[in-house]
Amino acid sequence: MIGGLPSGWMRRVLLILVLMTGILLIAMFAHAPPLVSLQPFAPR
Repeated sequence: MIGGLPSGWMRRVLLILVLMTGILLIAMFAHAPPLVSLQPFAPR
């Protein structure tokens, strides 16, 4: 790793990654309920 890189760059990259993962999780959860409702978790 190059020590010349500013810490702000790493923070920016990490922040972008967190935002992307958060958006993906929200999108998955937004589409998950209908699929989950079709498939019963605990069939009795």
